[in-house]
Parts: sequence; structure tokens; C-alpha cells
Amino acid sequence: MDPSTPYPLDDFNEFEASFSVFEENMNDYLETLEKYKLLKSGDVPNVPDKQLEEAVMSWMWNKFNEDWSDQYQVIRSLPKPCQNVFSCRTVVNEVNNGGFNQLFFNSSGQFAEMSIEGFLALGAPMLNSIAQKAVALYQQNKDVLDGYNDGTLESFSASYEEKIFDELDKTFYCDDDTIDFVKYIRLHAACFGD
Repeated sequence: MDPSTPYPLDDFNEFEASFSVFEENMNDYLETLEKYKLLKSGDVPNVPDKQLEEAVMSWMWNKFNEDWSDQYQVIRSLPKPCQNVFSCRTVVNEVNNGGFNQLFFNSSGQFAEMSIEGFLALGAPMLNSIAQKAVALYQQNKDVLDGYNDGTLESFSASYEEKIFDELDKTFYCDDDTIDFVKYIRLHAACFGD
């Protein structure tokens, strides 16, 4: 390999192809969000399965004020199936991204308790149990975790050294693909959309 070439050409071509696929997927995702932010309940049966989850999430996100400071109140005002989908999808996304530690550091942690009931409704009793344990652990360790919450990335990163949620994170990662959001939304289609 020529030392003046930092990466072999094949690796660059693979990267470029991967980036192109990523870009296309991201554009499709953003188009879906835009298309369904004003979702009407009568339209839900016509939304393709592969877009349904993003469609209902976009519709709910669009109800928040600009800084999302009212997200919890907005979701609480929606029908129970909306609360279940939103809270469970939010918890799954946060835990998969950075574990329960991240969930409770972010404002999305306020949906953890709501997700307990939601996981049961969505047919995921194992995730219900894990979420219950995570909420209990958080309550037991709230003072410790709050000590790290000074708004800096360094303190947030340091909080992981406590290893409070490590075992629950591992278990959650193994079980979070058991939720069929699309089936649940289809069963409760009248609750989604204006």
C-alpha cells in the first residue's frame, strides 16, 4: 500500500457505497416524518407497515412545542395506545443507544414508568419486568446519579462507572425485538391521527 494513500481504494469505495445507502435511508426516513406529521386517523390503515411506526411517532412529535418541553403532558393527553407506543418506542431507542443510564439522564426518562404498562399492553412481559427493575434501581440511586448531572458530557460519561444498569441493559438488548409495534398500532388504529 502506498503510504501517501491513507485508505485502500476498495475500502473507500465500500465506505462511499455504505454512505450512499445511509443517505438514501435517512432521506426516506425524513420524508416519512414530514409526510405523516399531520396524520389523519382515517389514513392509518393506508400507511405501509414499514412506515407505520415512524408515521405515528411523527404525528405525536408534531404536537410538541418547539423545544419539546411539553412532551410528557402532550403524550399523557393522548389515548392510552398512543401513550404505550410512544413511551415504549422512546425507552427502546434510548436504552439501545446508551442504556438505561442514558434514558434516565435525558428528559425521555420521564417515560420509563409509563412504559411499564405499555410493555405489557404491547405483549412484552419481559421488557415490562426489566423496566420495572430499572425504575426501581433509578429511584434507589437517584441521588448518586444526580451527583453526576451537571450538564457536561464528562460527568454523564463518568456516571457509567457506577454500573448501576449494566445487567438490565444486557437483558434488555436481548429482548427488545419482541415488540410488534405495527400489529399493536393496527389493532388500535382509531387512536392514532387527528
